[in-house]
Amino acid sequence: MVKKILSTSVARIGVAILGLIITTLNARYLGAEGLGIVRIFTVTVAILMIAANFVGGPHLVYHTPKYGVSVLLLRSYLWCIVVIALFMLIGLIPGLSFAYHHWIGLAALFYALGWVHVYLLLGIERIWQQNLVVVSFHLLVSIGVVLLYGIWHLISPEYFIYLYVSAAFFMWLLGLMILLKQTTFAVTSLKKEVFKSLLVDGTYVQSGNFFQQVNYRIADYLIDAFWGKAAVGVYGVAIQLSEGIWTIARSIALVLYSKLSNLSCDIRARKITYQMSKAVVLISFLGFVVLSLLPKSLYTSFFGAGFVEVRGFLRLLAPAFTLYSAGFIYSNYFSSKGMFKVNTMTSFLGSLVVTVVGLLLIPKFGVHGAVISISITYTTSLLTFIYFLRRKPSRADRWLLPAAKDWRWLRIIARR
Repeated sequence: MVKKILSTSVARIGVAILGLIITTLNARYLGAEGLGIVRIFTVTVAILMIAANFVGGPHLVYHTPKYGVSVLLLRSYLWCIVVIALFMLIGLIPGLSFAYHHWIGLAALFYALGWVHVYLLLGIERIWQQNLVVVSFHLLVSIGVVLLYGIWHLISPEYFIYLYVSAAFFMWLLGLMILLKQTTFAVTSLKKEVFKSLLVDGTYVQSGNFFQQVNYRIADYLIDAFWGKAAVGVYGVAIQLSEGIWTIARSIALVLYSKLSNLSCDIRARKITYQMSKAVVLISFLGFVVLSLLPKSLYTSFFGAGFVEVRGFLRLLAPAFTLYSAGFIYSNYFSSKGMFKVNTMTSFLGSLVVTVVGLLLIPKFGVHGAVISISITYTTSLLTFIYFLRRKPSRADRWLLPAAKDWRWLRIIARR
């Protein structure tokens, strides 16, 4: 498991670095307002993907050993295509279309289908291959941004959107080619029982993901409504850098999901969960220390003079983001046990908190209000996870808090 964690962490760190390159170039060439336009586009794509992946979402990892790749791929494709087709039709109704509506639909279609391949590859334990698919999208976008802005001098949010859709198409195609090589496909029938099972679990999982996206991104829309896209751009940089610190936490949680799904002993599963949660909190803490100590001049040299407040926002975000890194581990523990309702309820509570607090603070305090509201939300979500963990006491719960044995365990992992 350690090798899988390391390979996934390297891939996700690479993605984080590429994401930083993309954000930096967009900030410098498009400015805060242009970056805000791009961020609203990508956030809308992410939200649409939740509906498109109701059948083909993260729960595919849980179901792949049971139903097989062919069965899940067919149903995931059909659902995704229907959802995107409906979204495209909505765009024809006056007053209901988004900016770049059809480009949002195309990007969500290819990106959602690409992630179906990723989840299926995880389900058959092809860790290296799914990492390649994920990295390919970000690598292509980063190369494309360099070419657009630095070589061809095509500096506009529209050109970035075209690039984003092209990269999503490549990700889908690469994932399909790899999946075809990694498994055999059989002709399957559309059995209602299988579809019903996927849809029921998908409803819980994707509802939770929707509420989680509200947690992550509702502040973007509120800032846009009250303070404009330039403020969204500044806030977006601070959030993206903070979420970059979560890279290793998410990598560990991803591999842990597969590991815990195959463990029958709940005590052992909880013990591993607590061990990993403490490790990711420590790693996140060290990452935020580095970001908080960097001089302001470094941020302005990277992103431009309009981003001078980024370091201050990072310092405000650090405590809640550091602690919530354990939430990724707890969430995947519940998923591995088929307890999708817990994640959904936690995300719903978080979305409720961030919406209420955001509406109270953001109109008056702007980005500072958004930072405070998102910090309160993540703290609430973490406490909710811990509450559900402790509802069913276990002998492994003594591993929840840090102890001397954890340092010995971390040294062993470091040596390996």
